[in-house]
Amino acid sequence: MKKIKGDDLFGQLNAFLKGQGIDFSQSKSLASKIKKSCQSLSRSINKAGEALHHAKEKVEDKLSEVRDSIHQKTAPPKNQNTPKKQNMKAKKKAAKKPAKKAVKKAAPKKKVAKKAAPKKAAKKAAPKKAAKKAAPKKKAAKKGKR
Repeated sequence: MKKIKGDDLFGQLNAFLKGQGIDFSQSKSLASKIKKSCQSLSRSINKAGEALHHAKEKVEDKLSEVRDSIHQKTAPPKNQNTPKKQNMKAKKKAAKKPAKKAVKKAAPKKKVAKKAAPKKAAKKAAPKKAAKKAAPKKKAAKKGKR
């Protein structure tokens, strides 16, 4: 932000008021008071601008620290292999080892199930009743045209 000079502010205010029909040249005391006020105002504006710039820098620094801490907490460890690295290692190993011949394995033996002891005769269940068929739905009566 550019620094504002008190004299520049007074000159702009004087030009504006002359355009409105007010002239300071008639009253020297009024002009000097307004000039002091413009200088005080310009110093206040400049100080506020510096404070704002300083606060902005501090906020950016703290935000950078927060971003770094989040990155450290969420980033994967450096020694962890990524899938891409694992694929490259597997390819290198495959290239070094000669291809093995396929060997057929014998089929596993089937297990013979032991016969269970005969069970006692269970009570006969009552015969199930025949399920009733649902009655067909009646068609809704059509209303006559009026």
